[in-house]
Amino acid sequence: MLREHFYTLPNPVPKNDTVFRTVIVLNKDHDIFKGHFPELPVVPGVCMMAIVKELLEENTGKKLMLQSTLTMKFMALINPNEHTEVEVEIKYTVNDDGTITADGIIYAGNRPYFKITKAVYR
Repeated sequence: MLREHFYTLPNPVPKNDTVFRTVIVLNKDHDIFKGHFPELPVVPGVCMMAIVKELLEENTGKKLMLQSTLTMKFMALINPNEHTEVEVEIKYTVNDDGTITADGIIYAGNRPYFKITKAVYR
């Protein structure tokens, strides 16, 4: 889990709201930035994917695994020295078969950094 080490939450994640928004604070001193990349640190794409999944898990109280997604876009680099706080918005539905279909976006102001649509978690 990345929470508490890679990022923190100044406010609790809403529970069981199928649409929720929260702010995360990135740890600009995390060891991952020493290798990704030493001169220009950026949040790895896999970490952005994990942030959305972890927040969805916290909201639903379920352990989840990404099964598929319609689209996943890495739209801009997040430099933790420039943007330590970013917002995450997630909209989801629980399907009859128990899977969860979600759309998520990580952004700051009007600038989107990562977007995942029709992601199916089991």
